[in-house]
This record gives sequence, C-alpha cells and structure tokens, in this order.
Amino acid sequence: MLKEGQVLWLKFRFNNRPGDISTTVHPYVVVNIDLELSSVELIQCDSIKGKLHKAYMKQNMFIDATNETVFNEHGFAQLDNCFMVEYNEVFLETFRRTEDTMTPDAFKELKRKYQEYQMLNQVYENNIVFLSTKELEKIN
Repeated sequence: MLKEGQVLWLKFRFNNRPGDISTTVHPYVVVNIDLELSSVELIQCDSIKGKLHKAYMKQNMFIDATNETVFNEHGFAQLDNCFMVEYNEVFLETFRRTEDTMTPDAFKELKRKYQEYQMLNQVYENNIVFLSTKELEKIN
C-alpha cells in the first residue's frame, strides 16, 4: 500500500526548461495522496554532495538520513516545487526501494515546512509539474 512518508525513486520532467527530463533518479517523498483527485503530491529531494549550501536556502530543508531507512545519504528537500503524479498505486509502488516511511517526527516536520512554504511563498507555474501514469512510465 502506498503511504505518505514513503519515497519513490524517479526521473521527472521539469517545466523550468520545458521538455527537460532529469538524467538521474531522485528520491521523491510522498507528501499527500488525494484519492478524490486521483493524484499523489511529491517533494523532490537531492543529495548534498557538492551542494551543502543549498540545504540551508530558504526554499530547501536539510534531511538528516542518520535514522532514516528510506534515504541512502543526507540531502535536502525542495520546498518550492510541486510535483504531482496520477494515482496508480500498483504502478507507483514499483518505484519504492522499501515499504518503510520516513520516521514520523521527520515526516511531520517536512510536511509542515513544505505546506508552510507553499502557503507563504509564490510557487511559480514553471515549478508545478503533473505527470500522468503514461508519461511517468515513458520517462522511467
């Protein structure tokens, strides 16, 4: 069963350079599952390797992977993007490396900071991306 706090490892299409597709797989935290809208909202995460400074920017949040089984290494979550995919539980589950979720306190803090950032700051149209199951399958 797909749950909030789980991590999907995906390539994604970006809107800041229309048509660009990530060349590497990134972890995306499931932050909201909306069955009514048939969508899953995701937070993109990235490694701090060579970019530790980004983890402390206003639009990002440092993720300490010490007690997290869903991440391979420390990283940061990008709070200024909104990535959404079509809800297709069986298909999306294939992108998990584990059924584990983030620790409850860490996920609660991430979700709170994400929602707060999204509410208090403008999220530009080019930072909002929705992928259908078909497009996600083609990219990955």
